[in-house]
Amino acid sequence: MPAPSPSIPAQGNEPQPGQPISLFWFWIVAAALLLAGLYITHRARQLRLELAQLESQFAAAHQDRREIQRSLAETRQTNLILNDPSSRRITLLPLPASPPRAVPPLHAWWHSRLGLVVAGVNIPLPAQNRELRVWLLTSGRGAMLPAGTLRPHPDGNLLLLYVENPPAALEAIKSIVVTEEPAAAPAPTTVPLWSGSPR
Repeated sequence: MPAPSPSIPAQGNEPQPGQPISLFWFWIVAAALLLAGLYITHRARQLRLELAQLESQFAAAHQDRREIQRSLAETRQTNLILNDPSSRRITLLPLPASPPRAVPPLHAWWHSRLGLVVAGVNIPLPAQNRELRVWLLTSGRGAMLPAGTLRPHPDGNLLLLYVENPPAALEAIKSIVVTEEPAAAPAPTTVPLWSGSPR
């Protein structure tokens, strides 16, 4: 009698043993890639912020360096003008409109090639949002040409203005006057507080 042949299991829709394992690792790899992508995106955003901060710090440092260089150059030019015998010294006396207490005079040094320096010691500072403006009154039409603003020196007692290129030649100037004006006023709006003539 022939031996019965071994039975072969039916291969219908039953799941294969390898399918659940492959699907598991697929989701593991997908989750890992997603986390890696999120980390890279977050890190890239951090790097952009750090780069922006470094660029801002570099720009600020560069600006500070330029300001220091400009200040040193102005200091050198001021010293040259003050110590050059050919500089014309002009005294600017306080006028009746000056502050009521005793106010020292201002002094100007004009060099035909190096520029103009106006300075004063122990000068009362104007109120907030106002400044002491220097004007050049011309001899012909009597125009008031803006020369600049007197600003406090770092030592605290000195007000100083250096003008590299005055808007007119010394020969065309009738007087140098100083007024107290709103910040960045394009023209004088008050009576002079100090005045001096190069004549």
